[in-house]
Amino acid sequence: MNSKPKILIVDDEAETGRFIAKILQQQNYRITSVRTGEEALAFLKTDPLVDIVLLDFMLSGMNGLEVLRAIKSNPQTRQIKVMMLTALNRTEEKVRAFELGASDYLLKPFSRGELVARIETQLQLKRATEALAASEKKYRTLINHANDAIMVFRDNHFIFANRAVEIALGYPISEFVNLPLDAILPADFLPAIKQNYARRIAGEDVSSLYKVMVRRKDGRLIPVEINARLIDYEGAPAVLVIARDISDRVQAQAKLKAHYEQLEKLVEERTIELQNANLFLSDQIAERERAEQSLIQAHDYLEQRVAQRTAELKAEIADRKQAEAELAAVNAELEQAVLRANELAVAAEQANIAKSEFLANMSHEIRTPMNGIIGMTELALDTNLTTEQREYLTAVQNSAESLLGLINDILDFSKIEAGHLNLEDEPFNLCQTVEQLAEIMAQRAAAKKLELVLFIEPDVPRDVRGDSLRFRQILVNLVGNAIKFTEQGEVVVNISRQAEDEHTIELLCSVSDTGIGIPPDKTEHIFQSFSQADGGTTRKYGGTGLGLAISKQLVEMMGGRIWVDSQLGQGSTFYFTARLPKVAGRQKPVSPDAAVLRGMRVLAVDDSAATRRVLETALTRFGCRVTLAPNGQIALDMLQTAATGGRAFDMLLLDYQMPGVSGPEVLAAVRQTESLRGLKIVLLTAVDSISEVTEHAELGWSAYLTKPVRKTQLLNAMLSAVNKTTASESAPPDDSGGAAPTVPQAAAPRSLRILLVEDNEVNRRLAKIMLERAGHQIITAENGRIALDTLETDTTFDVILMDVQMPEMDGIETTVRIRSNPRWTHLPIIAMTAHAMKGDREHLLSVGMDDYVSKPIRPEAVFAAINRQMAKAGDRITVAAKPKNTSENSVPVLNHTRFLEDFGGDVDMFNELLDMLVEQATAHISKMNTAIEQHDFEALRFEAHSLKGSSATMGADRVSAVSYQLEKMGREENLAEAPAALAQLEQELQTLLSHVAEWQSEAVA
Repeated sequence: MNSKPKILIVDDEAETGRFIAKILQQQNYRITSVRTGEEALAFLKTDPLVDIVLLDFMLSGMNGLEVLRAIKSNPQTRQIKVMMLTALNRTEEKVRAFELGASDYLLKPFSRGELVARIETQLQLKRATEALAASEKKYRTLINHANDAIMVFRDNHFIFANRAVEIALGYPISEFVNLPLDAILPADFLPAIKQNYARRIAGEDVSSLYKVMVRRKDGRLIPVEINARLIDYEGAPAVLVIARDISDRVQAQAKLKAHYEQLEKLVEERTIELQNANLFLSDQIAERERAEQSLIQAHDYLEQRVAQRTAELKAEIADRKQAEAELAAVNAELEQAVLRANELAVAAEQANIAKSEFLANMSHEIRTPMNGIIGMTELALDTNLTTEQREYLTAVQNSAESLLGLINDILDFSKIEAGHLNLEDEPFNLCQTVEQLAEIMAQRAAAKKLELVLFIEPDVPRDVRGDSLRFRQILVNLVGNAIKFTEQGEVVVNISRQAEDEHTIELLCSVSDTGIGIPPDKTEHIFQSFSQADGGTTRKYGGTGLGLAISKQLVEMMGGRIWVDSQLGQGSTFYFTARLPKVAGRQKPVSPDAAVLRGMRVLAVDDSAATRRVLETALTRFGCRVTLAPNGQIALDMLQTAATGGRAFDMLLLDYQMPGVSGPEVLAAVRQTESLRGLKIVLLTAVDSISEVTEHAELGWSAYLTKPVRKTQLLNAMLSAVNKTTASESAPPDDSGGAAPTVPQAAAPRSLRILLVEDNEVNRRLAKIMLERAGHQIITAENGRIALDTLETDTTFDVILMDVQMPEMDGIETTVRIRSNPRWTHLPIIAMTAHAMKGDREHLLSVGMDDYVSKPIRPEAVFAAINRQMAKAGDRITVAAKPKNTSENSVPVLNHTRFLEDFGGDVDMFNELLDMLVEQATAHISKMNTAIEQHDFEALRFEAHSLKGSSATMGADRVSAVSYQLEKMGREENLAEAPAALAQLEQELQTLLSHVAEWQSEAVA
């Protein structure tokens, strides 16, 4: 069977078709080209086993969208990945293509690397989906082919059953699931079952073997032996029940009992006969001499009867032994059934482990090249670029971020589904966690002109215990959905106290929107995996369908539940509860800096009722006397009335964007009124209008504040307006521009000495550039052994960045050795790894690492981790989180190649990295040749893996692709085609060098 991917090219431009076919044939794909949609459909009718269709939008005859609709409506071709090709960058066409089922699209003209990378991504997703489906099918097959009835029940209802249940009890599986216990168990047996279930939940060791009469669907009672045990099923305690019909055993026992009763009756009869005989003999003693002959005859008779009785007893004993043997055989068969069930459970667990390992490997394989893509893109964006270059690089960055989000969603869902996700139990600031939504979601809300409001009820405690990251993840999912499905209006987040006891508090959280709403028949399905309310051909909003499923699982892990109230066309409100432990000690009161605002008369103006409520609550807590106004005209009337009445307002909080009389119009009117010219004014503005506000300082505002309103930002802005310092409350200062422009800036960052331990030369260079641009001094080491040698002569480092997977000595062993040396125990170690499965973080921390950063490495994540370690060490100077722009000149970029675009015009850095790649590739090829000759599979896999990652980071996709094939050969221990692949790799490297040499000569000219 040919395993090469099969690709169908549909383009009416012959030159374009030949260009694409030539590129893809070099990637070892099987290519077929046609020029019309009718030809494409005719080809697929005869050969539907195509992996990807590259489909042009504009075709003669049927257009691309009509062909796409025909492919996706045919069950035989529906699974084929379709990538659209277009020369017109029209959003409505792209949206319509995705609605009809397209997997991706490419905008003409496109680069060779982009085409190959997009196709490889679709193939990898297709393989991953097929592998996951096969694993799930294998697990279901094992369970459904078990001879014993296997069931799971929780809270007195069955929640799972295999096919053996249909045979044993006569219920279809769909009818049996959700069936209550009393439907099959006798009423007098239920109390004992429920009591033992409760005792198991409480952790007691309760006998798990029962014999009971079970009621079939037809009403017939059958004897069943049940083996029950407590398990964790779908994140909650449940009882696994393995049941076996013991009707044959019961019949055997009944037969044995009947034999025993018959034996007892015979013994009793024989005993009576003997007693009568003795009486007869006693009566005849006087006549013994006369009846001696009769006595002899009676004796003979007794001997005969005893012999007969002895024979009968022997026969009965033989029958009893036979019954006991039958009973032993039944018990042995039951034990074999239990063993088979255990073997099935072990097989299922092994399948689950295999799936987890697959996901971990996929995460590592995807995140490693993404490290180069995202990192180099961010470095390029920090150079001087043309508008077109910045637009292209921003698109690359957004696409990479979207892919990374999708990977994280799939990994989260898989970890939850496998029961491998554990929640943290650490104290966290609830107010700060909720308000971090503003930094994450404000830009998205502002882009759609939506009002985003965050409101925490005053009686909600500031500090709780739990997993702040996962709590915020739930809110981000819900708020993200609300913004996505809302075109106008507002999104309101509300946190309130639902209930509490001595140790825990139950929070009620809601996210309301004014969006499209959800049909009533869809509300029960939206929390299921890969399910969306707008599914079908009209779907236009996108998404994986995992966000709500992940949120539901996380909420349930927090001891809560999630539900939705919605009206179609009027909006939705998602609710969820969470039970969180309280934090011992008194909650911190409002910052003492707010004392200067106590008693101040403040007028707050905003057209959003929800925002006015937030402002009223916060200002009341500051001790202000608050008056609210819903629009600009009413506000002006209130200001004039208060001023003429001798009770003028001290401060005005003014929404910048309002219908009717806008904020700037109110501001202009106030400054033109003599009695109001001294009024302090704080503007409330959306994120996307900050530049407009700051460019119009002549309007006379005192400070500005970005929405959504956050308590600490509001306090800082008001204090700035009255020429006071910013608040010192525990929440960290917000860097989004929300505080007034007069707030003092933070101290300049301190230069650190950092030891960077990374084996991949390109990734090492990328991290070094990123850190040096932030002003830090970097010393590099290629593996753990070199790092230890470096520390032997120099211990003046502030922090160590440690890759985990390295040759010779990996990051874990290196960390263990560092921690065992008293001279180095003080050095903070931050792990860098592409692994992202359950237990990775815990394992790294357990061996002595201080923090954890996932690949692809993001500057903000690296600098945040360094900041945390510096804060632990008592260093209060903030490490720069944004590298400085060190590029002085903008170097022209060649449009026919992607190389220079990847590095933002930095020719020197490009040439330096290229020299590294060539030297590295030559060494790797030599080592791979030796590995092939010696049949050293692991060495081949390692060398090919390293070259694959560094060449992908540089954009040398053809070199990377062949390296991947060699890595796969090493992993599968199949070297039949390895020499040919190595020769192809050498040829691809020479082709790359010739191409670059030609480019360099043109650049010099």
